[in-house]
Amino acid sequence: MHWTEAQYHLYLARQSLARQQHPRAPAPPAPDDLPEAKLLRQVRALAQRQGFAVYHTLDSRGSDEGFPDLVMTNGRRVIFAELKSRTGKLTAQQAVWLALLKHTNSVEAYCWRTGEWPAILACLEPRPASLYRDPSAEQGQKSRLA
Repeated sequence: MHWTEAQYHLYLARQSLARQQHPRAPAPPAPDDLPEAKLLRQVRALAQRQGFAVYHTLDSRGSDEGFPDLVMTNGRRVIFAELKSRTGKLTAQQAVWLALLKHTNSVEAYCWRTGEWPAILACLEPRPASLYRDPSAEQGQKSRLA
């Protein structure tokens, strides 16, 4: 479904009016359960501090469904990450994207949840250069063997 800018603003106005007329008290989040938007801000900030360039589509309307929330690279690694709250569920399209990306063995692909902050920190911490593959060196080695 594609909306014009006017239709989108009308939708937002109706949603705001509906919330005012029928307010719901949100359940308090569990200590390890941040909203996805806050997790996104934290992961982006951490990745940038660790030297990654970070991309996030701000408005995914009109984009293909399921593409991961973040794409990050530091020139040696490419990481795709889908971010979810503790109870958030991957859509079928998101699961397909992550599975296909992992299958390439060329990039890293993760689904990170709010309670997994230690794993996120570990993944984004700097790694020694010796841990990286150098495709150009491998190509040169293959050509010498041929």
